[in-house]
Amino acid sequence: MHEYLASPSQANDVIYSVKAASDAFPEISKQFVVVGHSQGGGAAVPVISQGPLGCERTDKSRDKSDDRLRPGCVPLGGKGRCAISHLKATSKKEVRIEGAWAVAQREAAHPSPGYLGAIAISPYTSFLREEGKFAPLMGVAMCRGIASSMSGFDPKDILTPEGEKRVAIMFQSHAGVAAAMALFAQGDLIRADWKENPHIHQFGLLTDNGGKDLRGPLLVIHGECDPMNSPSAVREAAGKTADLFPSAQLELVWLPRVTHAPAMGASQRLWMDWIADRFGGVEVKSGYKESQLASARPATAYHKEQNWYLEAASKFYHTP
Repeated sequence: MHEYLASPSQANDVIYSVKAASDAFPEISKQFVVVGHSQGGGAAVPVISQGPLGCERTDKSRDKSDDRLRPGCVPLGGKGRCAISHLKATSKKEVRIEGAWAVAQREAAHPSPGYLGAIAISPYTSFLREEGKFAPLMGVAMCRGIASSMSGFDPKDILTPEGEKRVAIMFQSHAGVAAAMALFAQGDLIRADWKENPHIHQFGLLTDNGGKDLRGPLLVIHGECDPMNSPSAVREAAGKTADLFPSAQLELVWLPRVTHAPAMGASQRLWMDWIADRFGGVEVKSGYKESQLASARPATAYHKEQNWYLEAASKFYHTP
């Protein structure tokens, strides 16, 4: 399983899963669009940015015949390691591989047959750019993953004693996202200078999105009130990409008064039409485009967060 926020692994997982599905079901379309939300939105972008890239295997005992397994997880089950554990920056070149945003970046160096484009909704771009209350939570959640892929790093280097205790509880209890959020939402869990740790900084450089070349059109959709992946970080990542690669097919759409998770539903008509256009062969002009999605009613008429959720009716008391 890939490490938290390890966009390189996520991007490779996406491409490997497409190949696996195509091999298992030859009758399905060979064309595909990558769509991701939040961490998955970040993954949709790095499927690969290389430019220029020097990839040196750190496990030289493996031959080229097993390249389909690396880096990242084996799709549809099996064991795999994070891309970061198999790649290192050479002295003269940088390794830059990142998840929907990461897929688009990956495609710039390693084109995949049938790839039509990517959509990143509420995407993660870089924890190094994040300054809000969720940034320390990211650090706590990803410290174990960094330790598994970077020798010399110990979670104790950035966690407080209370943080170590709660991370241990999360793994011992196999906590899901909701339980982990509850564990990490309060308390002094991480040191104030955690971003200055050299391993943390290197992990950020290897996994961030933005400022890298893209292949095919990339649609980025983000809520203006997103408290988790800040709008400023997304704007910076998109702007850096546009400045360095002015011919990239990049579009950024803002959703007024929309937060993190609701961005999926609030923009559904937009990304559904966008997907239909890609399969329909509609061309996308080169260059950067930024806009705001208009709503049918005034923005103030909508709730920032949804106050309901769907669940399977598995108990007798769930139905009349």
